[in-house]
Amino acid sequence: LSQARSFVHTHITITTSSSFGFASAQCMRRAAATMATAVKRSLVLHFDINKTIIICDPVKGVQCDAMVNALLSEACWGTWAETKDIPSDVDKKLELAATWQFSAGPTPEEQPGLITYADLLECVLGIEKKVMQELKNRFAQPGEPGAAANPAYLDLQAKLRLPEGVSLPAAPASVGEGRYFIVPSFFNLLLHLEREGRDFRLLLRTFGIDTADVVKELNCFLEGTHPCFPDVPESLRRYSLQLPQDTGKWLRDSAGIHLTLKGSPQVDGAVECAAALNGRLFGPSPRWSMALQDYYPYWRECKEADDSGKLVFIDPPSAGAPHSIFFDDNIERDRAHIVDARDSVSGAPVAFSDTKNIYLVKSEPILAISDPDYFIKAVATAEASAASAAAAPAA
Repeated sequence: LSQARSFVHTHITITTSSSFGFASAQCMRRAAATMATAVKRSLVLHFDINKTIIICDPVKGVQCDAMVNALLSEACWGTWAETKDIPSDVDKKLELAATWQFSAGPTPEEQPGLITYADLLECVLGIEKKVMQELKNRFAQPGEPGAAANPAYLDLQAKLRLPEGVSLPAAPASVGEGRYFIVPSFFNLLLHLEREGRDFRLLLRTFGIDTADVVKELNCFLEGTHPCFPDVPESLRRYSLQLPQDTGKWLRDSAGIHLTLKGSPQVDGAVECAAALNGRLFGPSPRWSMALQDYYPYWRECKEADDSGKLVFIDPPSAGAPHSIFFDDNIERDRAHIVDARDSVSGAPVAFSDTKNIYLVKSEPILAISDPDYFIKAVATAEASAASAAAAPAA
């Protein structure tokens, strides 16, 4: 590995551009692609918590049953009594919502000419958030618009059910009795990467205050005491998190971007924050896992603009630079929405077209529940997409 890195640093010159430091020169792309086949880059894996690796909301008390209904409302497609004149009256909006009829799904793939129930409520009718969530939380139940998806609901519930006689004593009550807390597909990814000998870092990301419960079960898994995963390699124990030592907090305001890592003073500026985080993850005493709390007030004040959300720093595709991948269910099909991708060298925002499915991955919770290898496949796809992008001719 050291010889490969030496070769790359000796024979490859990376040319940067003003907007995206690693997307400018055709020769660089080809060299990076050649390098990628010989040496796999380190991974920095950022995971949102709610609806990405857990299917409940312990803070709001939303249990798995309601969450699965809501997820199906976002993945089932149908038709409605379409009209250009959207009423302002709430009752009239609810009458229109009730006209939605199931046609296809559940699937994360967009269906031409159809709309999900969730998009109808939020994007078309503009139903108030609390009412909208109540409707989504019972979507697939008998008598509701998504009743045709009830078989899928029951199947997902079955996949979230623990084996007979198994319990998770550390799981919060909102999970519901006999249910998985962290989805197995997340644990399967960690096992896969470790068995493949991959160098990776793990970061838990959330606007909320639900980290402690997740860390408790994650550590249970890493230490080999999770009842469903008894054969965890001892080497994975280095990823155990110590709270509050392995934490950090973001702050965003009109003055810029700020990061405070536990035990260190606040760092200001995008480039400086990128360097500080990289130093904590890959420095002389590397932290293999961290939990970072993102700053919701700024994202809300900016009306959920793409460049105001959770930060992730993207490095040029060289042998020594890690490949950051951010999984979040709130990344949209056509925009970043909740994740603000920045060039680690310049601090400049990176276009969604340059990050989609390479650095930013819209997590599909239904697939994370139903496919035990979902995250393994998602990481492999992101790495393959990165290699293809590096090898593509310059525009």
